[in-house]
Amino acid sequence: MEIGEEEEIQPDAKRTGRKAIHEEVVGNKSEDLLIGRQTRLPLSDLPALLTAGQKRLAVLKETVDKHAEKLAAIQLHQDSMEERVRSVTISSYAYKLRRNCFLSAFKRDKLKCATKADLRILDAESEVPSVGDAFADCRLYNGTDERRDFKVFEKLYGFHPYVVQKLDHNPTIHVLNTHAGVLASKHKIGSDKFYGLFAEFVKQFTGSGGGYETSYLTGIPTDVTRAYYEFIRSLDMEVMAVEASA
Repeated sequence: MEIGEEEEIQPDAKRTGRKAIHEEVVGNKSEDLLIGRQTRLPLSDLPALLTAGQKRLAVLKETVDKHAEKLAAIQLHQDSMEERVRSVTISSYAYKLRRNCFLSAFKRDKLKCATKADLRILDAESEVPSVGDAFADCRLYNGTDERRDFKVFEKLYGFHPYVVQKLDHNPTIHVLNTHAGVLASKHKIGSDKFYGLFAEFVKQFTGSGGGYETSYLTGIPTDVTRAYYEFIRSLDMEVMAVEASA
């Protein structure tokens, strides 16, 4: 090879070298970039982004669940109040008779221990209420004509009637009413889990903190809060409609 030819090759070699270096650098950078030139996001950031997205989805799901629980509680309250409003349109004396009928029918149909007094009450009233009303029923144990079957009330509502008289918390009363309505009903039945969750709510409500605290839906969540919402959620899956028996 002539010296002149070598001098002509050198510029080409330099250009070729620079091109190879450029391609190598660009190639390395492209491996670190996500597909799509507009984002220019390093792939090394992808795990962190996925984790952040998953956390946000978890927060959104928790928010949705909380709203669903609140809606279920509102529906529970509405169902209870509608029945009570319909009944209260009658005179207070007539409503008292109906509530006595609810307790006596439970003794006759479910506990099989109705007394002659219970049967007289049932004979005098043609319609048996379909829902519980702890607020009204606990007052049937006061006065000259008071009932004395405290265990019947406790089986329906989970508490002694004198305890319920001191409760002034609608969400708690709604839980008691719902349990009583299912337990006494001929048209629906609760599962063992449903009744177990009610017992757990009663246990937590009476034993957590100072006992009988009613801030469990407005303050910091507690074991009572958890027990309350677990009972509310069980209404969809753990209570089933059945055909009324003769």
